[in-house]
Amino acid sequence: MGAPRRNRKKYDRPKDIHNLVRIEADNAIIKEYGLKNMRELWKVQSDLSGLRGNIRDLLAGAHGKEGVEKSILDRLYNIGVAEKGSTLDRLLDISERDLLERRLQSRVFRKGLSRSIKTGEAA
Repeated sequence: MGAPRRNRKKYDRPKDIHNLVRIEADNAIIKEYGLKNMRELWKVQSDLSGLRGNIRDLLAGAHGKEGVEKSILDRLYNIGVAEKGSTLDRLLDISERDLLERRLQSRVFRKGLSRSIKTGEAA
């Protein structure tokens, strides 16, 4: 019968898909963090974009979002991106590199438990 819900893409492609400057910058990040393909980077960028959008809505004073600020702060604290007393302004400075540093593959390589970033995914 299949899954009861529709599978959706978890990423958005960049609008300038053939821009050489963007491709070179993305390839440098992919090589540095050992990502498998561009889609993995686009997932992180989409997550970050959605997170920044939520934070901008809160800073603009959107009504009916009283508990959202605490949940965003708690989520980012739990994944280790933000400190306990962080403000929403500080959270807008989070980059995709901050999120990629939290991957297990990156952590294993940074601690010296693997010889390369690519072998860190098998550890």
